[in-house]
Amino acid sequence: MRVHGAGYRTAIDAGVQTVMVSFNSWTTTGPDDTGRPLAFADVKNTGNRFLLTDLLKTRWGFDGLVVTDWDAIGQVSWVDAAGRKHACSKSSCPMAINAGVDMVMVPFEWKDFIARTIASVQAGEIPLARIDDAVTRILRVKMRAGLFKVVDGASVSTPPSQRAGAHDPAAAQPRALARLAVRESLVLLKNDRRTLPLARAGRVLVVGRSADSLADQSGGWSVTWQGTGNTNADYPAGESVLAAVRATVGADNVVYSAEGKDVDVKAFKAVIAVIGETPYAEGVGDIRRSSTLEHARRHPEDLAVLERVSGHGVPVATVLFSGRPLWVDREIDRSDAFVAAWLPGTEGQGITDLLFRRADGGFNDFRGRLAFSWPRDACQATANKGDAGYRPLFPVGYGLTYAKRHAALGRLDESPQPQRCGAAPPKAVEDLVVFDRVENPMGKLGIGSPANWIVPLGDDPDAVVATKDGAVKAEPAQVDVQQDARRITFAGDGQFWAYAGSGHDLGGWQGVDGALAFDLVVDRPPEGDVHVRVECGHPCGGSIDVTAAVRALPLHARATLKIPLQCFVAQGVDLAGVDMPFGIDTDRPFVVSIANVRWQVAAAKDADALPCTPARKKPA
Repeated sequence: MRVHGAGYRTAIDAGVQTVMVSFNSWTTTGPDDTGRPLAFADVKNTGNRFLLTDLLKTRWGFDGLVVTDWDAIGQVSWVDAAGRKHACSKSSCPMAINAGVDMVMVPFEWKDFIARTIASVQAGEIPLARIDDAVTRILRVKMRAGLFKVVDGASVSTPPSQRAGAHDPAAAQPRALARLAVRESLVLLKNDRRTLPLARAGRVLVVGRSADSLADQSGGWSVTWQGTGNTNADYPAGESVLAAVRATVGADNVVYSAEGKDVDVKAFKAVIAVIGETPYAEGVGDIRRSSTLEHARRHPEDLAVLERVSGHGVPVATVLFSGRPLWVDREIDRSDAFVAAWLPGTEGQGITDLLFRRADGGFNDFRGRLAFSWPRDACQATANKGDAGYRPLFPVGYGLTYAKRHAALGRLDESPQPQRCGAAPPKAVEDLVVFDRVENPMGKLGIGSPANWIVPLGDDPDAVVATKDGAVKAEPAQVDVQQDARRITFAGDGQFWAYAGSGHDLGGWQGVDGALAFDLVVDRPPEGDVHVRVECGHPCGGSIDVTAAVRALPLHARATLKIPLQCFVAQGVDLAGVDMPFGIDTDRPFVVSIANVRWQVAAAKDADALPCTPARKKPA
């Protein structure tokens, strides 16, 4: 709390009015800093009275409102004094309200929630005083925000369309403050040979796909939930780093090459490379145990562009956009200066304010310091100040400045990094995620029909995609959590699949009783046969008929299908070269939402695993 919670406490002291409770759970045993004994074992924050009421509201004096995350009450459970375990639902959770939640985000079952919460108050499960406090806090926040006021005992409000600044985009954009925030947050990780600040004279080469991408510069929760699919036109008042460099040194002095190809680097005074992660939000951006913190694994094009422009005797200053610290030793080694810019948003000139000298020859100095440790290797995901053996590449609080001299960083360790954090087991011991809210390299999503069997869905979870002949349509849906599924509407012959692009060696799944499993909600039963497929380079593959199982499912209800992997092996699937770990097809109308596609260890032994019923037709 003293390290990672410091910024939140400062925000509360500054008058922030709303706090959203994270989905996280908390496990701790021992006294807090006041001596109070604590004992929490995987307790959801949404139902934790100590955090929400005792600490946040009472000790820290927070008088705003506390709101849950999306459907978060459905994850809360607790054990009563008699040792009995109870669980909330998405439409009822007295435990969360009593813990200190004032506003509950219930996107779908809100009518039931209202009725059941009223019933809980009437039954004495929620004290009326708790409801009064929650309503008071909500009204207080609205009044402080100027949404309404009380005049002669009656509430008076002004419609948003009639308020000051309405219909004026510029009025909602305090750009000078946003630009200052960018300047204050950038962290200078490397500045060998005093590469920065750059002079304003001479030609500048700008490279990197993120240099002219306000989507990359802003990240997720920007215009759209995930931030994917956005273009610069979606930020009419924004300015990319490329635009900011042009504004600083003059457009005639700037050449932009996204890939750094076919340019004479020696013809320039300096190179500015802008690299980084593509947008994501929430669980879509998670780096799981099957991967690592190595940036080049997900974005090899960034390392490639630095390879092209470095080593020519021209200084290279690199700006990294990211939502977290990453292993970028190779990228740093190919840069004379390296700036962690995080996700600065729309104000690119906040970056160039620090990269270049001012017009008067002076400079604006870096003030940003690392709030998280920077990893020394691609698997150093946990590096907390104060831990035994704490040895990150850059510690919490690190950040160079122009004013204070420092030794050159020198060459970093570029030893090959593991393909996953932890040695790959000879046999599969954990589930293989094929599709969990977002596509991944193991399963690029697509649909197809006779008009075109390969129609990629892309990485935008909000996208609606259809085949040219209208036989298949894919759109976002929910099965378990927010937009975790794709709703597939089959009007005729078509397929929905996850394609790996090339063969993957999944031989470790042989002999572990694994099953291909996925969650689904059937909204229209299939009129034709339905098949689930695994392929290993067409025509190598296997197809199982699941028609009877799907037709037996209740409509509009979540279910799970499990198909033993051995069913596909028996049809000739070579697990050492799988290129399609999941596919489903039919030739008649059928509407289904599909989520959480995985290869599940030992699931073939489950009682609900399906029999091996070969399809009556070959895979499409």
